Amino acid sequence: MKYPNDVKSPKNIDRNSSNYRIKIGSLSDDEDDADKVDSPIYKTPKVSNHRKTGVSAESMDPNVLKEQMQHITKIKKSPEVTETLLHVVSNSPLLRALDNEQKDMIVQAFNGPILIEKDTDIIIQGDIGDIFYLIESGSVDVYVEKQGLVHTYIAGDSFGELAIMYNTPRAATCRAKTNCKLW
Repeated sequence: MKYPNDVKSPKNIDRNSSNYRIKIGSLSDDEDDADKVDSPIYKTPKVSNHRKTGVSAESMDPNVLKEQMQHITKIKKSPEVTETLLHVVSNSPLLRALDNEQKDMIVQAFNGPILIEKDTDIIIQGDIGDIFYLIESGSVDVYVEKQGLVHTYIAGDSFGELAIMYNTPRAATCRAKTNCKLW
């Protein structure tokens, strides 16, 4: 719910109500004139006085995780590509805390490479994020609405993990600055 743009003075607030009311259109400095105006009344949204609740998740049993890891898809890659991907995974905020065995399994599961042509949008700001990318070659420009170009990723960087980590829409549009090879 948006607040009205034409409310300019605290004199427009009726604090005698259990829910504050703002008299829209009463912009006069004279309080008597404000009471005489026939205008719609905007009710402010109710605000809960309760504390926010925490977010919880199911505990992870290491034995169950090991069982699940046995079913991860494995895609063969050359030793050079595997080494490059391991290096990028080790620098990713999303994956760097994994142990070496887990990082190796993630690299084996990477699908690709994906070849992207110059000026192609890879991620669009506001979209739901369920994939993140590792750049093997090329560069990707990052654009934020109303700010323009804010960053450029190069070979060895990763992008797109924030929407997955925080379960939020994509925060920026990522566009291939050059032809790219992504995983």
